[in-house]
Amino acid sequence: RPLARGDLHRNHHRTLSTGARGRSNEKALQSGVTRCGSKRTHAVEPRAVMKAVRPARPRSLLDGDDLNRILEILGPDLLSLPLLRFFAESGGLTEADVVEIELARLQEGIQLTSAEEKLALLLSDELSSVTALLAASRGQLTDEERESVLLVRLMGLRDRWDDLTQPGFYVESEIDDWAPMGVYDDVRFSVPPPPRQRGMAAYLTRLDQRIAERLHDLRQTARASRTSGYA
Repeated sequence: RPLARGDLHRNHHRTLSTGARGRSNEKALQSGVTRCGSKRTHAVEPRAVMKAVRPARPRSLLDGDDLNRILEILGPDLLSLPLLRFFAESGGLTEADVVEIELARLQEGIQLTSAEEKLALLLSDELSSVTALLAASRGQLTDEERESVLLVRLMGLRDRWDDLTQPGFYVESEIDDWAPMGVYDDVRFSVPPPPRQRGMAAYLTRLDQRIAERLHDLRQTARASRTSGYA
């Protein structure tokens, strides 16, 4: 379910028009990509070759405008305080964004921690308190939160897919950094697929399906956790 507040809704939709999405970051992304010169056009590259010619990763595949869209897709169920802290520290959320998201979570009836409730009820002249309240979530992200980061980053890659010289390298890097062990191995760019599923179009179909499936599963887990918490 999309986040409910009008301001947040407008913020999240301000860059969704086709053709505008991702262009603001095109130069920044391309400046961080090194062409490897390979003439292969297959959707699968041998892992040893990929490691040898892996291009430099962009400093960030997340920008405020793109992240707003993806946060709406994650929905209030998955936007825990540690995730908000992570995204805020990554530069994708402002203090006002954090307050609006927490208020939307409160309005959804999600059981909030004391720090989350304080964030939700902050006034516009109290935004300086956001950083201190986010600090209450210090610690390691849970496996579910790490996978949520992965899905956000994979969706960012999909938005920029045609602008990246070797997008498969970034898929490998994000899976290495964020994926639960073994869960995404079948959509690694370096793993040869069955003969009838070869080619870039078939690979992207598998990747998009996996992203949608895992988002659904994570939402269901979060909602089940909420229900058990109220029991």
